[in-house]
Amino acid sequence: MKRTGLTLAALLIVLANYAKCEIVKVKIYYDKEWQICKENEAHYFRECHWDTNKNFFDGEFHDYLINGNKIAEGNYSNGKKNGLFTFYHDTGQEWIKGEFKDNIPTGKWIWKYPNNLTHFSLNFESNDFHFMEIFDEQGKDLSAEKVEFKYVFQNDNRYSNILITGVIQNKMKEGKWYILNNNEKVGYVKYKNDKFIESKTNNSYLIVNEQLINNSLFIPYPIYACEKIQIDDDVTLDDYQFLNSYIQNTWKPIDSAIGIIEDSIIVQPEIKPMYINGIEGINKIISKNLILNVEYVKNCKRFGWAYYEITIDEQGNVVDRKILKSPDEIITEIALKSLKSLKQFKPAYYNGKPIKSKFSSRMLFRKPTIVNP
Repeated sequence: MKRTGLTLAALLIVLANYAKCEIVKVKIYYDKEWQICKENEAHYFRECHWDTNKNFFDGEFHDYLINGNKIAEGNYSNGKKNGLFTFYHDTGQEWIKGEFKDNIPTGKWIWKYPNNLTHFSLNFESNDFHFMEIFDEQGKDLSAEKVEFKYVFQNDNRYSNILITGVIQNKMKEGKWYILNNNEKVGYVKYKNDKFIESKTNNSYLIVNEQLINNSLFIPYPIYACEKIQIDDDVTLDDYQFLNSYIQNTWKPIDSAIGIIEDSIIVQPEIKPMYINGIEGINKIISKNLILNVEYVKNCKRFGWAYYEITIDEQGNVVDRKILKSPDEIITEIALKSLKSLKQFKPAYYNGKPIKSKFSSRMLFRKPTIVNP
């Protein structure tokens, strides 16, 4: 009986976890840097399936430009890339096709030119890649020739056009293959008869045990960017309810804030008021909505810092905005308008209860550069 009881208990736990899991079909909008954003700011969007228990993609997905042109499609299972993935040029023509197995590219992958002719194909094995064929843009087979190979890849938002360059001879990698960032050599990998010899990196050219040029560099960056779940500061739960755990974790305290009780007593709150990504998020929202008009360009005489003060009520609403000091009346007007873009805060707390709070900061106004046509 004891043994049966344990088995039943384990079964109940499994059933309980299964009941919590729900795969939902969702649509996610992304800006130019593949950060999740509001629909009206989108450059791309993804139609996909989301596991509400694991908080990740599960099932097929399709990525599109905002104009509706498909740019990628594939499948996730248990939160990992599995099966056939296809990527498309912005024109809609097929660009790359290949398979993943548990997040790792495997087997033959094919790259095509925008004219739909094959550019090259690779066979991925472990952490290495081998050329199977290579053609020029007119379809001429270059597999038996000596070819200087160049491939641009992106590994994050900061470094968007890093170049791989090296020589292929009879489909084999030969000599030093370099990674260049803005024409500066980051490091190289040395090959002989397609076999890895050594890697060296950075300005000191220290030897490293792993290949700097590996399979991951051939995977289009948007796949990684989407998996990072990077969220714009102005996105709220109203936009994406299923991203609750991610959005909640982006709320950060405004450290400079003070608490106010009965509209006059200043206290140190136990919990500071919060905004998405804290003061950095506030600055980003203000900057995004800072509209410098013609009057600013033509008539503003003095430039510099505008100091402001924000008051937040017990519900987290912005109830007052003041410009404490400003170099010019025109700047005062522009600064006040930009402050209206701030949305809901999480209120400050004192003795376990929400209270009114306020904080001050500043924004910089520079003299505009006039460019004559």
